[in-house]
Amino acid sequence: SGLVLHPEPVGYFLQDVALRQMPPVAEAMARLRGSAMGVLSRGDATTTDRAQLSALVRQARLQAEAVDKGLKLALQADPALRDRLGPLLEAATSRLRDGLAYAESRVIQPQALDEKPATWWAQMTQVIDAQYALADGVRDALALVMTRHADAVKLRLLAEVGGVALLMVLCLWIIGSVGHQMVQAVDQAVQLAEAVAAGDLSRQVVVRGQDESARMLRALDGMARSLSTTVSTVRDNASQVASASAQIAQGNLDLSTRTEQQASALQQTAASIEELGATVSH
Repeated sequence: SGLVLHPEPVGYFLQDVALRQMPPVAEAMARLRGSAMGVLSRGDATTTDRAQLSALVRQARLQAEAVDKGLKLALQADPALRDRLGPLLEAATSRLRDGLAYAESRVIQPQALDEKPATWWAQMTQVIDAQYALADGVRDALALVMTRHADAVKLRLLAEVGGVALLMVLCLWIIGSVGHQMVQAVDQAVQLAEAVAAGDLSRQVVVRGQDESARMLRALDGMARSLSTTVSTVRDNASQVASASAQIAQGNLDLSTRTEQQASALQQTAASIEELGATVSH
């Protein structure tokens, strides 16, 4: 038929009964009613007529058994439909059973046919109407199940769309967070580089995380600390050199003073020696 099978058991069995199993039952009963009507109108049935009627009875009985089996499986899958289809199934089954027995006892088996055509038509019409009533109930139940399934599919689709929307929002939030974190990391790196370039080696960076930006900031912070340590060492050494230079200058000053004192003493000694020489000469 080209129809898609229903994914749920109750829908599958109802669809199979409504579209595949029940139409042959009504068709067989209609053919049985019409064929037997012609036989009763003539008042005589040949062997071929009886064989054809018997074949229609067997066909209707087999199809009815398939309908009964399918509906019982559907009701087993969804007990809530029992109140809706249970009475219709019971009435259709009972009327079909009685109608087929009536056909065998009043048309097929008797040698002399004395059943009135109008009575036969009325009896078989009731059987066929019961089958149509059951078919209408099955189609209504199938429509109900399909509507319910469609609503469930809509809810599931809405839930999936909502999940996708939440996932998209989460992805956008993650992208925004990562971008903001990267911007902050780059900004901290620029500020640290500018501070180092300006000679400020006291700037420290607080690093969180283990991503590439955090690794870059740790490397820059380590470089700044190492540079600060180097500058401190150079400054200490320069201070020590300056102190040593001051000490040397003080020593030189003391030496110059002592040299001047020695020169003055030598001058005084020379003067005394000259006086002594003059005295001796005198």
